[in-house]
Amino acid sequence: MTHRFHADLAPAGLPHQRFHDLRHACATLRLEQGEELAVASRILEHASITTTADIYGHLSDAMLGRAAERTDVILADGSRPRRKGYGVGYAPNRNGPRIIVRGSVCA
Repeated sequence: MTHRFHADLAPAGLPHQRFHDLRHACATLRLEQGEELAVASRILEHASITTTADIYGHLSDAMLGRAAERTDVILADGSRPRRKGYGVGYAPNRNGPRIIVRGSVCA
């Protein structure tokens, strides 16, 4: 199976990679789309959710952006107009991602 996989990569214009890398790609994409860690852990058949968290515990830009949006919804109050600078934003920078809440930065 591995030999066939490698043989099919070049004609598809894909770089060489290990077959096992598909497992990591699948898990990362699921988590980026909002899949619960516990569900991903069961799909991957890890013995413990801790194993999944240790391997896939990094946060992608997409995950951080969604977290900022959810925080904005939590903090938003529809009964009053929004003031400039109120709410949450996500700002990646060269030192790593930042979440901005009401003008303060959460590193």
